Amino acid sequence: MMKKIYLFSVCMFLTGLQLQAAPGGRANVTEGSNVATFEDMFAGIQEIWGSGVNQWQSGVYTFTTYKDVAYGDPYYYSFVVSDETENTSTGSLQPYRSAKGGAYEGSNFAVWFADWYGNNSITFDPQTVPGFFVNNNAYTVAAIVEGNQPPARRFTKDDELLLYAIGKKDGETVDTVVVKLATDGKYISDWTYVDLSVLGEIDEVMFAMSTTDRISYDDGLTYYDNTPTYVCLDNFGAAKPENYVAPEMSVIPVVTALDETMNSAAAEKVLLNNRLMIVRDGVMYDLQGRKY
Repeated sequence: MMKKIYLFSVCMFLTGLQLQAAPGGRANVTEGSNVATFEDMFAGIQEIWGSGVNQWQSGVYTFTTYKDVAYGDPYYYSFVVSDETENTSTGSLQPYRSAKGGAYEGSNFAVWFADWYGNNSITFDPQTVPGFFVNNNAYTVAAIVEGNQPPARRFTKDDELLLYAIGKKDGETVDTVVVKLATDGKYISDWTYVDLSVLGEIDEVMFAMSTTDRISYDDGLTYYDNTPTYVCLDNFGAAKPENYVAPEMSVIPVVTALDETMNSAAAEKVLLNNRLMIVRDGVMYDLQGRKY
């Protein structure tokens, strides 16, 4: 579970910590460096923040967490710090787990969830950002592999899940790095390095995602993502480790037509307070799979 916030933890936060040696010969990063290791933030700290936009910093990078309380229990968009070590998820109540289980290095990592309020950027002073480590989110993987997160369906070899890291300078788009989180019947299941140096000097990286599993609104022009748009990141701003070899992607199991029939049910689109919802087996869900 996410760590609770205690006075002792706050004291540790103020004094600073040194990361422990990382497994596999990975180069350690000391807190206070340029790299956003997320060890200088506490998992679960968003629970004490107010609703709306909350900004925080790790390394020299500024992140945003949008706390939404419009529907009762708090719900968080954009960036959340997690220390979860499990690598499986049963749905939107367990959205802060990586496919690998835990961080790339240290205890903490960040989970980004596409924010319809628009707070999807990491900002910083102008510089060339070397890169960061990315991993699929366990909730997202459950959707693309098992298709059991309504209304998401299983991915086939023709499906893709893409992450866009959009580099900006003074508000203008410079270039975009595209990360294939799932493609050709495979998906990222281990921490994988993403090179951002090709973007040159920038002062903002904005995230966006796209999926081939979408649902069309009634006008036939607007589309909504069925796949949960979460992704995990760690060591933002870090250089590629020496002798780094990218891990292999995992294969999405092939599902027969019979299996698909047995594990699927007819879904109906409905409008609730001007929001598109999905009803399956008498249960209502929003487009991110949250049960109502």
